[in-house]
Amino acid sequence: MLLDARIPLRIMTSTGAGLSETPDQRPARLVEPDAWTVLVARVADRAWMSLPVEGWAAVSVLPPDREASSADVTMAGHATGCACCVARSPLAVLLSDLFQQRARGTLPLFRRVLLVISASAEGRVSRIVTDDRLVSALFRLERPQGTN
Repeated sequence: MLLDARIPLRIMTSTGAGLSETPDQRPARLVEPDAWTVLVARVADRAWMSLPVEGWAAVSVLPPDREASSADVTMAGHATGCACCVARSPLAVLLSDLFQQRARGTLPLFRRVLLVISASAEGRVSRIVTDDRLVSALFRLERPQGTN
């Protein structure tokens, strides 16, 4: 059996992490800082969480999603929709950037990524992590124990 050297990436919904979905409720704080883990969350989720930056290898805020159109991409003589001209999702770009920063030494040598998102985005985000070729080559989706 070969060892999978990719960085584990766990997706956790804000409710599954014990974090309230409304800013006026105090979160349960099941997500604790870990010096070997990068925390990635959407701006709204991070505001709900009120988690400190201290204690994590790094904290990144995921920009809002938007659908990319072919007008967003400059094409230099390539066919429409070719693999090198298709716009990548903000999550894929952010994860690639985190890996580059880790490789260059501008971020600590983190061993895991915890991605906290809303429950409604879980399926879409899982597909991004597994379908983006660069992201899936660098990170492996880690499933909580007891799930397939």
